[in-house]
Amino acid sequence: MPALSIAGTRLPFGPRSPDERMSHWRGLSPTGARTVAVGIDSVSEYNDFGGVSSYSNLLRDRLNDEYGSRGYGWMPCHRNQAIPSTDEWTVGANWTSVSVRDVNDDAPFATDGRQHAGSTSTSAANLLTLSLAQIPGTVTRFEIVWQDLAGTAGPWAYRIDGGAWVDNPATRVGDGTMKRLLVSSAITSTLDIRPCNAAGTTATACIIDAVSLLNANSTGSLMHLFAMAGRSMSQLTRGSLGSTLSFFSVMDTPDLVILESGNDATTTITTGQEGHVGIFVENTLRCIAAIPTSASLVILTIPPIDHVTYPQRSLAMQTEWAETMHVIGASVGAPVIDIFQEWGGSYAAAEALGFQSVGGSAHSTQAGQQDIYERICAVIELTP
Repeated sequence: MPALSIAGTRLPFGPRSPDERMSHWRGLSPTGARTVAVGIDSVSEYNDFGGVSSYSNLLRDRLNDEYGSRGYGWMPCHRNQAIPSTDEWTVGANWTSVSVRDVNDDAPFATDGRQHAGSTSTSAANLLTLSLAQIPGTVTRFEIVWQDLAGTAGPWAYRIDGGAWVDNPATRVGDGTMKRLLVSSAITSTLDIRPCNAAGTTATACIIDAVSLLNANSTGSLMHLFAMAGRSMSQLTRGSLGSTLSFFSVMDTPDLVILESGNDATTTITTGQEGHVGIFVENTLRCIAAIPTSASLVILTIPPIDHVTYPQRSLAMQTEWAETMHVIGASVGAPVIDIFQEWGGSYAAAEALGFQSVGGSAHSTQAGQQDIYERICAVIELTP
């Protein structure tokens, strides 16, 4: 049984039975608004692997069909999560990727955030541009997720469709934490951001993490996707100057969180030592502790990985991770969808069922993604 406290602080897990944990989601009005958060790793990523649409994409489309849409959820700056294999961001030469070791980096964006040291120049090299040419639907408002860097006083600016520059009017406290700026204006083609004020006279250090594209609907679904390739519990819960997992505090309170344990079970020690099952357990609990106790929660075990081709991802370790998710699920009252066992408990068994083999033996076929999607629909009582 994993510890229900970290460094002596008891974790507020709330409801302890699956029925209690799912009661919030099941009690939502069919005509109301709902917010869903999905992650953690690339198995649930929107971007395709060999033309495969992920279960999160299938779920998003089904939720929109059933309840309507309030827009697109978070789009980390490095990569557009709404359209497979499409990079909508044009990055000026003076912008750099946020490093996983930067003290100003907040999970879950890591190298997908963009930072700029500040400039008084209005040259194209200082522009961060999001093009909406390939994104369907109507964007009537949007949110920019940014960081209030310590010691930075000046504003940064944005412009819509090449129009007038507007300063970010938010009051700054310099605490390094994530903030969001809601702009109630439509975007037709582009959103530009630059690290100086509208007049181009104030140099401002700037970090932009993500953008949400919204519409004016008061009903319907909004899905925030925090799953990306290479993420794991250790990446999501690593320390930074801003609070870890702070995306849960800046997004609307989620009604449902679908937490996939990821396929990074490995003996290779990297950032956060995700190969250590004890650290994996603690980081998973940290992640769950950051989720509001009112939210319904569903846990998925990892899909099996080819442990023959990748011996550092041993079957024993993968099995241990999958079994641990059951223990954690019992601790926090969350239903567990055991993809690992349902697909035979090994890569060979999963491949024989047609559920694996895409993207370097780490991602499932369309049949596999469809299977995960249908299992989630059964748990959340939604017809696929």
